[in-house]
Amino acid sequence: MSESPIPRLLILSCSRRKNPAVELLPALERYDGPLFRIVRKYQRESRVDADALDVFVLSADLGLISGHTPIPDYDRRMTHARAAELRPKVLGEMIRVMHARPYREICIAMGQDYLLALEGYERIISDGIQVTTCDGGYGRQQTMLRNWLYGADLPRCPISQMQVKLHGVEINYRPEEVMEIARKGLATNGGDPTHYQAWYVQVDDQRVSVKWLVSLLTGLPVARFHTEQACRLLARLGMQVNKI
Repeated sequence: MSESPIPRLLILSCSRRKNPAVELLPALERYDGPLFRIVRKYQRESRVDADALDVFVLSADLGLISGHTPIPDYDRRMTHARAAELRPKVLGEMIRVMHARPYREICIAMGQDYLLALEGYERIISDGIQVTTCDGGYGRQQTMLRNWLYGADLPRCPISQMQVKLHGVEINYRPEEVMEIARKGLATNGGDPTHYQAWYVQVDDQRVSVKWLVSLLTGLPVARFHTEQACRLLARLGMQVNKI
């Protein structure tokens, strides 16, 4: 039996580009920036996994809202002062969101001004949740968001572009270092590297389990995380993850 998609949370900042329709529209339809287009495309293409994805938007005008919230067209920019004003309300809503569903992965995609309104969110998130932050320029944010959404189905992403953590363990190996660690693990016959159902990494002439490899990299037992998490983590480290 295949594993069910794990609950994931995505938090985007609002975009200046909006659908100008007069009537109220769900936030995911109102905002029309590049990140929102990526999310809508993902929802169309990956309906099963998309059902496990909750999208929230940090709005300069409205605070932290669900992507399903009907909102009007408006024009308000985020400033340092506005971020400080919103922060208590945003963090309070973040606590409510985190208690609503057992999320295992969170992605935050926004610029520095918006991150100020989320300052302190780390204290709300438990160690068992994998957090990815997509920051920097717009092009970099788009690449990182695609990798997070699609995981192993997308091209590999260089480690320099990702902050990768799993259950509080930070992983910052480059692909060649991952391969060397895998070779040493195979040489010592630790764990069960060939026990997998669909997803694997090719190490020289041998296929190894993604969960075995992530356990080797983090020191965490394989029971602590899902195959889906392992695939995404390895893809973010720049590894090629394959499916039978």
